[in-house]
Amino acid sequence: MNSSGNNYDNLLASLRGEFVEEAEDNLTSIEMLLENLRAGQEGGASAIDNIRRYAHSLKGSAGVADFPVVSMIMHRMEDYLSGAKELSEKQIDDVQVFIDRARDFSSLDIEQNKTASSELVRQLPNRHSKDSLDEMEGDAEQRVIEALMVTREKAAGQIFERELKEEGLRVTTVRSSFEAIEMAVRAKPNIIICSGVIDELSGVDLSCAIKSIPVTKDIPVCLLTSFEKGHHELEGLRDDVYLIQKSNLKEDLKNILEKYNLSS
Repeated sequence: MNSSGNNYDNLLASLRGEFVEEAEDNLTSIEMLLENLRAGQEGGASAIDNIRRYAHSLKGSAGVADFPVVSMIMHRMEDYLSGAKELSEKQIDDVQVFIDRARDFSSLDIEQNKTASSELVRQLPNRHSKDSLDEMEGDAEQRVIEALMVTREKAAGQIFERELKEEGLRVTTVRSSFEAIEMAVRAKPNIIICSGVIDELSGVDLSCAIKSIPVTKDIPVCLLTSFEKGHHELEGLRDDVYLIQKSNLKEDLKNILEKYNLSS
């Protein structure tokens, strides 16, 4: 047993050591791309695509090596860059903030990487929906309201994500129910919206799970659906999970956001 335990500890230490080296290489590569953008030496869309690739790679390897905060930071950076074809000086500075925070957490030990990260998430640069990646005056003073969207339906997810952003919310979208639970626990968003069909867990299953976890039970959870309450497809749905009807999306969303004072 001791030998097996030692072998596992050694393997984990080796994996984490490799990750720290990989993280530094990827972060340095992103910084070089940012410097090229500042100097006008590289096409914007091409450089941003490369930055996204580095971020996506680092997000995955961080999860495997048990650096959840780094993984979350890279996820946020991907969201920030989504749809961008050019970056202004301010936006390049914002991306540098993501890099600096990821570098900070990639050098910490396991326990420090598992500390509550909801405050960190809210301090990361915010991409405002209505102006896409355009700069906004007074951004630093703007109230940050976090929404977690859980869906595998890309088209429907994009429509609903746009509605949330129109209301001034900052949206993180995940495709997996298990990733959603981790994100809910670590980031503690202000509201969570699940689609009806996700993966091994349905939206009903996931919403019940989130409302059953002590640290997330008070977060408003909504189910995006075409069904009315009482429909057999919604069997087991808790009374404290709200329905957002696809046919009445704007109105239902507005009512929920007003109820919890979540409009910015």
